[in-house]
Amino acid sequence: MTRFARGLLVALTLAGCDQGAKAEVAELREGLAAQTTIIGELRARLDRVEADLAAARDERSRVPSIPPSEPGAAVGSPALAATCSAGRCTIARADFEGLMADPSALMKAARVLPNIKDGVHTGFKLFGIRPSSPFAAIGLQNGDIVMEIGGKPMHSIEAALAAHAELRTRKDWTIKGERRGAPFELTVAVGE
Repeated sequence: MTRFARGLLVALTLAGCDQGAKAEVAELREGLAAQTTIIGELRARLDRVEADLAAARDERSRVPSIPPSEPGAAVGSPALAATCSAGRCTIARADFEGLMADPSALMKAARVLPNIKDGVHTGFKLFGIRPSSPFAAIGLQNGDIVMEIGGKPMHSIEAALAAHAELRTRKDWTIKGERRGAPFELTVAVGE
């Protein structure tokens, strides 16, 4: 019972209430009893939710941890072993074909966003590159802006999709872009 309700009941009782006041006191008691019931039900619900949460936490603590990826393996995308030196990376044909077969898995290895400069789409900016991803394996870095692939400017999604389709038939290509305000160039070759 709240302090206000108790005080009201005491005041009405001490004041020598008449029949109307007695009926009002009875209504207040009924309302208070209903609210007390509701509060009890809500407490029971809260106790059940807290018990479910504790059980879920306990269950989560028993799930075995996933071992870290091996070097060269990308989370959510096929593995890629690349040999790089002096701005040129060579990847095995089987690895390359695995990447090309599942572009959605490749896109999970980094966030790729359009880069807009002065209202013009100038390429795609890479963020969140996973350390063991294909992007990292060939030397691309977070913040890189890829402006050209295989001689094709990356001015739209359609241009990127066209370049993706064309890369399947090529043995090597160049990626040109901008890294921390300076141009960069990287050649990727597909070995046997």
